[in-house]
Amino acid sequence: MASKLMDAQANGAPGSHRPLGSRLTELETHLPARPAPDAPDALEGGAPLESSRRRMPEKLRKYLLRVQGGKYYLPAAYRLVWFRDECPDWGISTEVIEGGQETGFATVKATVHNPEGRVIATGHKTETRQDFPAGWVEKAETGAIARALAVAGFGTQFSPELDEEVFADSPQRLAGEARRPSNGVARLAVREAERPYGPGVWTGPGQCPGCRAPEGKPHARQCREA
Repeated sequence: MASKLMDAQANGAPGSHRPLGSRLTELETHLPARPAPDAPDALEGGAPLESSRRRMPEKLRKYLLRVQGGKYYLPAAYRLVWFRDECPDWGISTEVIEGGQETGFATVKATVHNPEGRVIATGHKTETRQDFPAGWVEKAETGAIARALAVAGFGTQFSPELDEEVFADSPQRLAGEARRPSNGVARLAVREAERPYGPGVWTGPGQCPGCRAPEGKPHARQCREA
């Protein structure tokens, strides 16, 4: 599939093909604001989290999420906002390098480049239809963009997926935090006992493999998963 350029400054030329990456903010910017976590600028012992080269804008701190392992996570949509504000002349291109809609999986490569076309950073992400039936290609592209931005310095300190340790992709809700609707980038990890669903209702994620019931909806009759 041909590479699709998403210019961080332009809104797209008339008649041009709308890239998958242009839908990134549509997937995530509906995330509600939440109070900024306590002391997001310091690790245990007072070590600074912020990079000496790139400091996260104050307006984005309220969107930080806590993930497994006690680290903070900045969703991809807000990394993109940061990127556009700080480097309006830079761009991001994405390319499906393996798989696609027909194969049931997709591996996407995202590339951050400066106005001269020099590659600043790249990122890859693979998603499958089984893990994300609502749109595995788009999900893979979102993840690839997030990784490329992190490598370029936009939210590196808030990107646990770059650590050698294994972390779940899903942020955890903090104590006392209300459950938010899940989305394509930041799905809250909620224990089954905490799900507000009664018996006979598919608890997700995605669709029921037996009857294709959406998350939070009743199973079909005779569904083996009910």
